[in-house]
Amino acid sequence: MCIRDSVNIDLRNDGDRHQLNGRVSLPENLGRDFEVAMDFRGNFLNPRGWRGGFHARGRAIQAGNWGIKPVLFDTSIDEGLLDVSLWGEWYAGKLTSLSSDLDARAVVIHTPGDSRPFAIQRLKGRFDWRHQPQGWMLNAKNMQYMADNELWPETQLRFEYKNQGGKPGFNLYSSFTRLQDVSGIVQRSGLFDDKVRKRLAELDLRGDVEKLHLSYTKDAAQTPQYRVSARLHGICLAPWQKFPGLTSLDGTLNADDQAGSLQLDDNSLQVAIPKLFREHFNLTELKGRLDWWRAPGGWHVSSPRLDLATEDISGSIGLQASIPEDGASPWLDLQTSFRDGDAIATRRYLPVGIMSAELVQWIDTSLKSGHVIEGNALFSGRLKHFPFHKRDGTFITEFTARDVELEYRKDWPAIAVKHGQARFSGTGMQIVAQDARLYESGLHDTRIVIDDFKLPVLRINGDMDGRLDDLARFLVESPIAPQARAFYTSSRITGAARGEVALRIPLSKRAANASPLDYRGKAQITDGKLSAWDEYLEVEQIGGQIDFSTKGIFSQNLAGLFTGQSVRFDLDTRQAGNRHIIELGMQGMLDAAHLPARLPVKGLDKYIS
Repeated sequence: MCIRDSVNIDLRNDGDRHQLNGRVSLPENLGRDFEVAMDFRGNFLNPRGWRGGFHARGRAIQAGNWGIKPVLFDTSIDEGLLDVSLWGEWYAGKLTSLSSDLDARAVVIHTPGDSRPFAIQRLKGRFDWRHQPQGWMLNAKNMQYMADNELWPETQLRFEYKNQGGKPGFNLYSSFTRLQDVSGIVQRSGLFDDKVRKRLAELDLRGDVEKLHLSYTKDAAQTPQYRVSARLHGICLAPWQKFPGLTSLDGTLNADDQAGSLQLDDNSLQVAIPKLFREHFNLTELKGRLDWWRAPGGWHVSSPRLDLATEDISGSIGLQASIPEDGASPWLDLQTSFRDGDAIATRRYLPVGIMSAELVQWIDTSLKSGHVIEGNALFSGRLKHFPFHKRDGTFITEFTARDVELEYRKDWPAIAVKHGQARFSGTGMQIVAQDARLYESGLHDTRIVIDDFKLPVLRINGDMDGRLDDLARFLVESPIAPQARAFYTSSRITGAARGEVALRIPLSKRAANASPLDYRGKAQITDGKLSAWDEYLEVEQIGGQIDFSTKGIFSQNLAGLFTGQSVRFDLDTRQAGNRHIIELGMQGMLDAAHLPARLPVKGLDKYIS
């Protein structure tokens, strides 16, 4: 470093009083100029006895070109353009106060233990430091801070440090704090160990804090004691271990080392629990109050009511929780009521982390539409015991729904539940539909059950009362009689049918090994009519019972009128390799005069009269 421009120094001595004034015009690569003024008393040759004050000013100082890097709290300033004015006082060789008007731009610093440079685009304000008995105090007025192209509003800050009798502590007030900036500074500082810095990096704290009041100290046993209050805006943190992540939380925080509360505003935020749910929750509303306090052996958390809503459903939550200090699993009692929901959005709220892939796939693909009218949920137990296979906790969700389309299996016809109730537990589910539809026919007292989610087998039992055409369509559009579909589509079938059906459908390979596919049912036909084969076959007043199962379709008492004469039908199924062949036989007395019109044989009318 070489200073070639003018240097002016004036030193005056009057007994033990000394005055020093100096000004240096700097070369362009170092800055514009630097000046200093000192007025002190004491032995000039013994600085430890000096007492007095000083003022210094530097303009356009290029911090990176001086060769000597200023160091503060083990942090070096490598680059920066500084305009700074300093006023200070000292006594007995020790600094007692320091004030500064600072405007620093494009500052680059390095901290111990971190090779990455840390950039500050702007730091401006009035800073006052004062020595106090057993500590010191720092005030910042109208401070502006800018990093990553985000500028803080003018901020007032006060920090007071004391160490009384070996008990260190501090009081902090900040009118504004941007968490991502503070977190970045702390992660690069040497004030905390690697564990704390790593945790801050994982949490990825973001958001703004207003009117922050924080006090911290330690008692005689070196136990930390603190108190904090603040307004929170847009707080974000990443999921960490078993704790959820949050995005855009607003609220008011009041807490100390024994208790606390968080008053939640009318929030629109995201909640992410990636180890349990595959999608984050987009909450359009979250408001209420959350309280916590220290209890014997741990912490207790409580909220009598939290109102919340998503784009799919709205409701309220009451909760009680105990969090042991020894690291044992937390206990949670959660009571929820909800209303006005979209059934197809169920996939977003499935705890897929504890569900089999086959069951998740079934729920994803089976619910095609529907509306949840209202419902409630109860969770009570330790989190590690969920889903409570050993009955060591309770999880129940019950709700009423309407207009639900359930495609319970790809190769089976869908069921439309017009009105019904559903009940889910940690181990299984049951849907009871008082009013459902199979095509245009009614289904009554229909039960759709999965007893065990670990071994998911779907059981459907119900009574059918409706059209014969719908019964025939159900048989041919399911695995029961698909080989008769061509006959069904080329025929006209009318009449009434009443009956019952029972299906057992495994939803996983493991479940299929334990409980193979099974179905059975029966139906009573009245006033049926069949027109087939281009109306050559027309049977009226069909009545009787048919039975079906995995072995086929059977009936021995079907009867009707063919060409006005009574006939009887035999319906049978025989096995041909891996195929079922359905056979329909008709017996009865016929008027021969009608045969030419019913049998498509050319010239038959010449031989029959």
